[in-house]
Amino acid sequence: MLTPTDIRSRLPEFEALSTECIQTALDEAVIVINPEQWANKFDLGVLYYVGHTLSIAGGNTAPNAPTSEKVGDVSASYAVSGEISSSGFGSSVYGRKYIEIRRVCFASRIM
Repeated sequence: MLTPTDIRSRLPEFEALSTECIQTALDEAVIVINPEQWANKFDLGVLYYVGHTLSIAGGNTAPNAPTSEKVGDVSASYAVSGEISSSGFGSSVYGRKYIEIRRVCFASRIM
């Protein structure tokens, strides 16, 4: 099981947060993420769930992230999956990583 020290080590941008704050996010994550379903990816799921939770609590999100951009004659468009945009996990880099790992854990159940 991950600890606040582990979170600070793996996600150093949260070093300044109190142990209590990080532990609260960890406590929430282990309620949401089932270790039997996530198997050997449980710690990664918890890590990125906590990173996302702490990011959005600190306002470090991109809720209006662009879906396209243009510079001169060059333009690019980005697809945003419904799962990511509707769940809120798309608003942080950690949330997007959480979704990526969750897809791997549950891919066989979708088929």
